[in-house]
Amino acid sequence: MGVLTVLLPEPLNWSAYFIVPLFTLLYTFLLGNLIITFSVLTDRISTYLSITISMFLFILFATGVLVEFDFYPKTIGTLLSYFPLSMILSDLRGILFFNRVEWGPIMIPVATALGWTWLNGYMLKRKLKQ
Repeated sequence: MGVLTVLLPEPLNWSAYFIVPLFTLLYTFLLGNLIITFSVLTDRISTYLSITISMFLFILFATGVLVEFDFYPKTIGTLLSYFPLSMILSDLRGILFFNRVEWGPIMIPVATALGWTWLNGYMLKRKLKQ
């Protein structure tokens, strides 16, 4: 946050200091669910590591962290923008830089994370009953 405060020509709103940790928590919650799902579904460490590295690259390039969606062809950019992790980042950008809050795209990743947590718990329970 200090870097953004120094580098931006217009300082951030005071609410940004509360919003960024909340969105970081939600992003980490979804990412943790993704890693837990892969660890429950795979049996070999080599498969798990290759899937994890592939997903890291996918998250890096397909969620808008490094490359904006306008760089991709229109249909691919539209599909990638509906990925829950990219929805979180685009909503955070909208709140921080444009003071625009849209609750629909914020609630979709929250509902996805809660449902995914329940699904991970169910899969882990079945896996441990073996």
